[in-house]
Amino acid sequence: MHTRFLAVELRTHVADALRDFYGSVLGLRLETLAQGFLARTGASLLRFRPTTDSEPVYHIAFNIPENQIDAARDWLRDRAELIPHFKTGDTIVDWPAWNAHSVYFLDPAGNLLEAIARHALANARRGDFDTTSFLNISELGLVVPDPHVTIDQLSTTFELPKKSVLHDFGAVGDDNGLFIVSAEHRAWMPTTDVLAEPFPARAFVYHHHNIELSLPGTDYTIHGRVHRPR
Repeated sequence: MHTRFLAVELRTHVADALRDFYGSVLGLRLETLAQGFLARTGASLLRFRPTTDSEPVYHIAFNIPENQIDAARDWLRDRAELIPHFKTGDTIVDWPAWNAHSVYFLDPAGNLLEAIARHALANARRGDFDTTSFLNISELGLVVPDPHVTIDQLSTTFELPKKSVLHDFGAVGDDNGLFIVSAEHRAWMPTTDVLAEPFPARAFVYHHHNIELSLPGTDYTIHGRVHRPR
């Protein structure tokens, strides 16, 4: 079945700065919660809960219209720090094996964000790139002790295909949504210095019945839900 992120919940030590970034800078619709806030990213919800225990950094990607990668780069360039590919210096990164192009940027917490145009998806749009071009959460990075064990668990539990499995990295899902599974201390592409570290997260994905998977040795819980949670 297809992967669809309904919601992702992350922690942050700079909730006020993120609220301003996602609301005022990116222009996403926000909802203030008793703890933290919620940003509506198209068909997905992104929630940040405040923490004082650590300084979490995550990797999150958003699907954008497949024909708007140049426009996305130009729009984001005025709003965030773009991250070039460490080899080419390009701010638009070509992923030929995935039939996609990406633009990477940082939020005030140092989270590595990605706007990805997946050309196999029939989601092209006319007009300019704007806030509504963030269509849904496309990827969530999971940093785990044994990537292969986690990849197998996710694939079996949620009936999802595996993709690009290496010795310390792999992906589970499809173009609609992917869990990006990494070993600790591996650099997140396209950087050499944003290292994968484990921090608590919850994800809610569409499933044909309600299920829950707590990944052993981690603070990650993945929920399968028939409907999107509040």
